[in-house]
Amino acid sequence: MLNQWLAAMPATVFAGRPRLRIFQALTSFLTGDAAAAIAILEDTRLTLDGLPATDDTQSLKREIISILAMSNITGGNSQQVLSLVQNALDTMPETELIPRARLLFAQGMADAMSSDKRYYTLIREALDLARKAGDLYLAANILNMQAKGAVFFQAQYHSAWQLYDEIIQMCSPAAGEALPLPTSMGYIGQAAIALEWNDPDLATRLLDKGAELWRQGGQIGPNLSTLLVRARLKQTRGDLQSAHADLEEAASDRAFDDNIAAIANLAQAQVRLHLASGQIELAEQCAAGMGLPPASRPGAGLPALIQEVWGVLQARVRLAQERPAEALALLEPVILQAKSAGRMARVMEGSLYQAMALYALQRDALEPLRLALTVGRPQGVTRLFLECGPSLHNLLVAYRPRLGELSGEADRLLHLLGEPSGSSPTLPAEMVEPLTAREMDVLRLLCEGRSNQEIAAALFLSLSAIKKYTGNLYSKLGVTSRAQAIVKARQLRLV
Repeated sequence: MLNQWLAAMPATVFAGRPRLRIFQALTSFLTGDAAAAIAILEDTRLTLDGLPATDDTQSLKREIISILAMSNITGGNSQQVLSLVQNALDTMPETELIPRARLLFAQGMADAMSSDKRYYTLIREALDLARKAGDLYLAANILNMQAKGAVFFQAQYHSAWQLYDEIIQMCSPAAGEALPLPTSMGYIGQAAIALEWNDPDLATRLLDKGAELWRQGGQIGPNLSTLLVRARLKQTRGDLQSAHADLEEAASDRAFDDNIAAIANLAQAQVRLHLASGQIELAEQCAAGMGLPPASRPGAGLPALIQEVWGVLQARVRLAQERPAEALALLEPVILQAKSAGRMARVMEGSLYQAMALYALQRDALEPLRLALTVGRPQGVTRLFLECGPSLHNLLVAYRPRLGELSGEADRLLHLLGEPSGSSPTLPAEMVEPLTAREMDVLRLLCEGRSNQEIAAALFLSLSAIKKYTGNLYSKLGVTSRAQAIVKARQLRLV
C-alpha cells in the first residue's frame, strides 16, 4: 500500500523528490490529516520556487495548489480556498483532469460553506472529471464528502446511503480494482445511517466491515468516523463507559485540530454522551468548545453552517439545565438562518429542541414539533428523537391528538420510547393537584426501581433537581417514602 510504503521511507529519501512529497501529502489528506498535508505541500512549494521554471515544475506547482485547496477547506477558510482555486483554474490546462477535479471539488465545498447553490453543480463536475481521469480515490473522496454533507447538513439519509453504496460498488473487487480505504468509507458511512435508523445490528455489521477494510488499507487504529459511530452504538446499547473511551481516543487525535466539521461532529457526540451519562457540566463545557483550538471554537469567524451546529448543541444543554427560555433564544436565529439556506438537518434538530423548550414553558409547541417530524419522518430519522428520552415522550403524548397525518410517526416514536400507541395520560380524581410533566418523568423512573442518580442521568438533570421533584410528587401523592409513592402511583394508575 502506498501509505505504508511512504511511511517506511527515511526522511532523506524525500529530499529533492517533489513528486514523492506530493504523494506523501495526498496520502496524509486522504487519511484525515489535512494539517500534515498542508505543511508538506507548503514546504514542497518553497523547494519548487528555487528550481528553474520548466513545464514539469509548473505542472507540479499546479498539482500542489489543487491539493492545498482541498486540504484548506477543512479549516473553513472558504475565501482563501476560492482565491487559490480561481487563480489556478485560470492558468491550468484543460488536459490536467485530476488537478482540475480537485480544484472544482474544493470550490464546491467552499461555496457550500457560504450557502452558494452552485455547490451541487461543481461537485458533480469534479466527480465526472475524477472518473474520466480514472482516479477512483479522488472520486470516492468526493462522494464521501457529498454523502457526509447530505446527512450532516441536509438530513438526506436515503440519498447519502446511495452515495455510500456508489463508493462501495465503484471500489470493490467486482468493479475490477479492490481499494480497501475508499470502500471502508462507504461501509462506515452506511453504519452511521443504519444507527440513526435505529438498526444497531445492521450498523454493527457495516461498521465491522468498514473497520476491517480500513485495516486492510494499511491503517493502524480506527479513524474518527469509526470511533464516532462505535461510541454512539455503544451508547445506544447502554455501554456508556466504553463509549466514553472511544470518544476520548477520538479527541486525542491531533490530526483533526484544524478540521472544523470533524470537530463539530465530535462535539455533537460528546454532548450527546455526557447528557446520557448525567454529566451536564461536562456537556456544557463541550458545547462551549472548551479545550479546542481557538480557531475551532464557537464564535465569530466560523462558517454559518458550523455556527449553527454549535448553537443547537448549546441549546440542547440549556434544556438539560432546565433553562428553556435561554434555549429558545439560542435556537430562534439558528432555525431562521438554516431555513433560509435550506440546511434541513439543523432545521429539524433545532425545531425539535424548540418544541421541547416551548412545552417546558407551557407555550404552544405544535408548529416546531410538526416541522421536526415532517423533516425526519421520510428520512427515517429515529435516534435523534429517542435520545431526547422522557421529555420527548411527554411532548408527543400531549400533542399527538393535534398532529393529524403525523400522528402515526408520533405513535412509532412513542412505541420505541415504551408507550403504547395512541395512549394518553389521565388525571385521577383523587389528586387535588396534578403532577407536572417533569414530575411524571421522575415518577415513571422511580417506579422502575431506578436510583436518584440513575434518574438524574436518564433525565439529564442534577441530583439536587431530582430530589426536589421527588419531594414535590411525595407531597402531591400524600406519601412520605419511595415505596409508598410506588404503591400510590399504581393505585391511581399513573404508571
